[in-house]
Amino acid sequence: MHKFWQKKEDTELKQFAQPKGNEDVTMWGIHAKNLLENPAFEEAIRRQEREYFNQWRNSKPMETDERESVWMQYESLQKMKLKLVGMVNDMVMEKEKQSEEATSVMASPEGD
Repeated sequence: MHKFWQKKEDTELKQFAQPKGNEDVTMWGIHAKNLLENPAFEEAIRRQEREYFNQWRNSKPMETDERESVWMQYESLQKMKLKLVGMVNDMVMEKEKQSEEATSVMASPEGD
């Protein structure tokens, strides 16, 4: 039984997961950017953040284990978002690097 998010065929998934060097940085950056800009994802993150914060805020100060657990879950969500932003930043830096390399090749004198 396939889950709703498993729409690609197995061969496509295997190709998708194959490392391709710098192409991976770009591919993952594009996917991360699309995810961060997806309204449903944004809303799901916003709702989860609010739920964690409300759980933390409504807990009693003496319930330190529960408060710490909720806060760590909230922080994990923040780290995940930062990972996605980092993937987008890596993609941008890789594209700039490729652009600079292409420019330097075009600018180099012939016959070198």
